[in-house]
Amino acid sequence: MTWDTNTYVAQIVRFPSRADFDPELTKRDLARMWHCSTKTIERYVDPDYTRPRGLRPLPSFTTPLGRRRFRLSEVEAWRAERRTS
Repeated sequence: MTWDTNTYVAQIVRFPSRADFDPELTKRDLARMWHCSTKTIERYVDPDYTRPRGLRPLPSFTTPLGRRRFRLSEVEAWRAERRTS
């Protein structure tokens, strides 16, 4: 009697855990989350609007296609800093 051995080996794919996950939000996503308009988000990003008020601009980055994105952890830290000052 011959034993057929399984020649296929399972591979475990590790997905990022919840703590590692930091979503990239669009201006519209962020406005919906904060219950404000997209124009308000644009103002928070604009240094000419925020600096005279003693604030630093909302952290964001631009994708290779020129789209502005926001990292959830960075904008929440910015918002917390703004609420304490």
